[in-house]
Order: sequence, then structure tokens, then C-alpha cells
Amino acid sequence: MMSPTAWAGTLAMLRRAFLTMGTTFCVGFGLFTQKLLPPALSSVASKAYFYPTLPLTYARLHLLPPRAGLWTAIDDKVLVGAAPCGALRHPERLAALGVTAVVNLCAEYEGPTAAYARLGVDQLWLPTVDHVEPTVEDLRAAVAFVGRARGKVLVHCKAGHGRSAAVAYAWLLTKNLGKVAPFELYEALAAKRRVRRNLWRQPNLVRYADELKRR
Repeated sequence: MMSPTAWAGTLAMLRRAFLTMGTTFCVGFGLFTQKLLPPALSSVASKAYFYPTLPLTYARLHLLPPRAGLWTAIDDKVLVGAAPCGALRHPERLAALGVTAVVNLCAEYEGPTAAYARLGVDQLWLPTVDHVEPTVEDLRAAVAFVGRARGKVLVHCKAGHGRSAAVAYAWLLTKNLGKVAPFELYEALAAKRRVRRNLWRQPNLVRYADELKRR
């Protein structure tokens, strides 16, 4: 049996270890979200932080109405939002909303694929590291996939503010080509859901918009 002194020493060591791990986790997460990590480390961090921070992401989305929530309809075909969780029966809720296809931008999460297969939901997985904008090629592929879908489409990343918002904006650009100015489309999107500020100025989206004009 350990003596009281030995127990006290063990507890003190455990406290220091947990404090060190907690500090490392928080500092690393801060560097990751501020885009201060090299690309290779960002990819690793994106996967490492996904599950530990997902409950916080869901909680924040529920506490930030009216332009938050899990998923937001931006038109009669596309919903933008957070990553669905199979354990929470999100795929069933989406199917009840008429969603028949999903565009997943999470490099860190393949999604509840077994539930999708059971429900007959098609998924296009375009792995994109968190806090990085989708490539022009992926924007093209996502928009084409949405256009072919027979029902509603969920476009998601982790929280539905950055990567998936970029695809949603590209969809709106394509759908309203020559009818509405790009900034007005951004304002319309931002009025419905909290998205990245100056999303419409992201380099790949600017290139995508220029490409549309040349068609």
C-alpha cells in the first residue's frame, strides 16, 4: 500500500501531466485555427482536433441563432451546415428533410457512410483541410454534383462556415450567372448563415467566378 506521501506525490505528478497536456492542446488548437502551422501539421491537427471539439461545435451552433443551427437552406436545393453524426441520427433527420446527396468537405472525417448507404444517400467526398479553401477543381466538381442530384443536397464541413460555405457560394454564382452581382450573392448567403467574412474574395472563389464569366 502506498504511503500518504507517495499518494500525494503521484497526484501532484498527474496534475502536472494533465496541465501540460491541456496547455499543449489549447496552444496547438490556437495555432491551428490561426493558420500558423505548416500545411503538413495542419492536416494532422485537423484530424486530431475533430472529435474532441465536435461537441463544442454543435453547442455553439445551437447557441448562435438565427444564422447558425446545424443546417441552413440557402435555396430550394442546397443546405449548408455542420458535419452529420451517425450516432445522433443526423442522416435520418436529413433524409426526412428530403436530402438525397451530400458534399463532404472534411479531410478529417469521411462521414456516416454506413447510414448513407442504408438510406440511399449519395456522398461526394472532397477532402479539404480545415481552415483551407477548396480548390477550383473541387468547386467545379461539387457544383456539378449538386446540379445532378435528384433531391436536396447537404454541403458540409465541420461547422458550415468556411469550406462548405465556399461551395455554396460557388453554387450560387453558377446558378445566378449574369443575373446577380457576386457581392450581392455573398450578402444573401451571409444573411442566412454565418460564413467567413470576405468569403467572396477568397482567391479560388475569385478564380472560379472569373472562369464562369469566360464560359
